[in-house]
Amino acid sequence: MSGKRKRKRPDREAVQRLEAVYAKLPKLDCKGLCQACCGPIGMTPVEHERMAERNRPMKVEHQRDGVLFSTAWTCPQLAGNGRCTVYAVRPMVCRLWGLVRSMACPHGCVPEGGFLDEREGHLLFREAMEAGGIPMPSEEYMRKRLDDPQLQAEMRAIMARGSRNDRRAMGF
Repeated sequence: MSGKRKRKRPDREAVQRLEAVYAKLPKLDCKGLCQACCGPIGMTPVEHERMAERNRPMKVEHQRDGVLFSTAWTCPQLAGNGRCTVYAVRPMVCRLWGLVRSMACPHGCVPEGGFLDEREGHLLFREAMEAGGIPMPSEEYMRKRLDDPQLQAEMRAIMARGSRNDRRAMGF
């Protein structure tokens, strides 16, 4: 045994389903200036396998409801110049950055045709999760979950940490 672990290859059909969802996204001419916003991210196992296939495996710190999470505030997929080394196979959450109004690029990049609203972004994210092999709960369950005070407190804490790190990285 050589000590190297054999990497799992992503399921072709799942990759095709993901690519079909990705194809629905509007185009964005990225200026490559938003690296301070890269991380933490959630991804499907198929998205994780695709990055690993490029010899850029993402360290997964935890998993919730089938979604894999890297909680690093600076994405390990960034090169020294701040560009994404796995841009062609980046996860859906990264693809939605700059496309959804609530995730607008701080450097003025605007998608062709304008921003997606939050509902459109949410539906595309759900579709990608399902395509990547994660069965998504009903919208009713998600609404109830989002009303959960404990989850709200966790999200506020994550956003506060992210905001502090983003401001610091941008020199504010």
